[in-house]
Amino acid sequence: MESEMESVDDMFIWKNNSSRESVEKVNKETTKLLGWEFTDVLYSFLGVYVLGAFCYYPEKFHLEGNIIKTYEKSNNRYTNAWSLKYLTQNYKSLKYLNNNCKLEEYIKLSFSIGNVCPIWPGGNSHKGQSCCYDLPDVYFNRHFTII
Repeated sequence: MESEMESVDDMFIWKNNSSRESVEKVNKETTKLLGWEFTDVLYSFLGVYVLGAFCYYPEKFHLEGNIIKTYEKSNNRYTNAWSLKYLTQNYKSLKYLNNNCKLEEYIKLSFSIGNVCPIWPGGNSHKGQSCCYDLPDVYFNRHFTII
């Protein structure tokens, strides 16, 4: 399937739409043909986006353990930068990141079958509790050691 998503704006509109179809659901017919019972995205948009924000705007973000945080003046505290609420309210101020051609390429491919993988039962929950931002590189390097 070719994605109708072409911009950061498109992705945030999709993420905030309560009736949206997930990447996994969009690819359900293909994953069923492949025999994949449980699936997950390889790279989530928010995970890729928050890492980009951390790299492009180091003055706005900091690492607290494995969690990228940012200071919210309105609440006078640090918050998880991966928060959909925070990113939705602040993404337009990250113009340099939003216009990155590699991010635009990722957005166009994000709904393809290439961004879906089979996963074991319970794997999605475990990933969600591991502060890996749905990025396999971070998850597998953190949890598994190759001997």
